[in-house]
Amino acid sequence: MRPATVDGADQELRLSKIAWKLKSLIAALLHRVVALSDGVALAMNAKSTLIAILAARALIETLAVTALARSQIKDAVAKADIEQVGDISFAWLMATRDASLVADFPTTKALNIVTVLDKLAKTNDVLKLIRDQYDWLSEICHPNGQGGFFLFGSLDRATTVVTFAAEQNPQRHLDNLHAALTLLLISEDWIQDLMRLIPTVALMHGVEEPPCDN
Repeated sequence: MRPATVDGADQELRLSKIAWKLKSLIAALLHRVVALSDGVALAMNAKSTLIAILAARALIETLAVTALARSQIKDAVAKADIEQVGDISFAWLMATRDASLVADFPTTKALNIVTVLDKLAKTNDVLKLIRDQYDWLSEICHPNGQGGFFLFGSLDRATTVVTFAAEQNPQRHLDNLHAALTLLLISEDWIQDLMRLIPTVALMHGVEEPPCDN
């Protein structure tokens, strides 16, 4: 369930600003995942394949970030490196490609999403397959042949007449959309792992420190 609020005055969070950062990151990721999942479903129901694919690709990116953040934070907790937990949570929470912001906060420089996906693809065969599907979704998202002529056009080779329509063959793209939905199912465990870390992080930090101080 998506947290509606992350309150630094909660008993668990008031012990640790780092736990507050972690829960805020989880909440932001969850809200984005739900919004994009809804977008895929709504677009498919409206027979808008391109919008469904755009949302599905963004969903894969979001879940990939969730997976890598989870791995990094779990490793830091295992090492009892509470400051690293805070740094990782803050870096993902505030990640940006804005050069002026990165100049002031270098640790917030966002990783290239392809780098994130490539890291995950090395961990198991399912994520490798999803990485391949991501490339195909990207082909359709871009304004090239797959995302334009072949998505909206149908060529009659006998007459050379090209018929354009909002939807030509949405069924052939369903397999590619399934990659995002498969990752969505897998990601439930990742989110639960992160949620379970919040009490541990709060106890590890164990400092009475209002999370809104800086």
